[in-house]
Amino acid sequence: MNINESGASFGLLFGVISSVVLLSIGSRRATRINDQLQAAAGQFYDYVDRQFEVWKLTLTERHVAILVIKGFSNAEIAKLRGTTESTVKSQLSSIFRKSELSSRQQLVAYVIEDLVSAIPEP
Repeated sequence: MNINESGASFGLLFGVISSVVLLSIGSRRATRINDQLQAAAGQFYDYVDRQFEVWKLTLTERHVAILVIKGFSNAEIAKLRGTTESTVKSQLSSIFRKSELSSRQQLVAYVIEDLVSAIPEP
């Protein structure tokens, strides 16, 4: 084996080892980010659930409100819940009455605005 072949072999070996190390670091970072996202999602759910308690929403109204916040239409909510659109509209009216909001846009904006205001300013 000449010096060029030895150098090439060393370079390949170094490349493989470097790739393994970088993949390991990337994997750990991805796991940490995923854990942080899961924690944030749990905190979001806790926040929303506390607000629903303040508004005294029933379990059904809470489920409908969550689906509204997720962006589902009345028809989609009715299909997911196995009810009619008129039932969903009735449940939304109750949610809006209890929350003193008047539309699904206000419901989403209320939740987002409170979450954003909780973020410390730089």
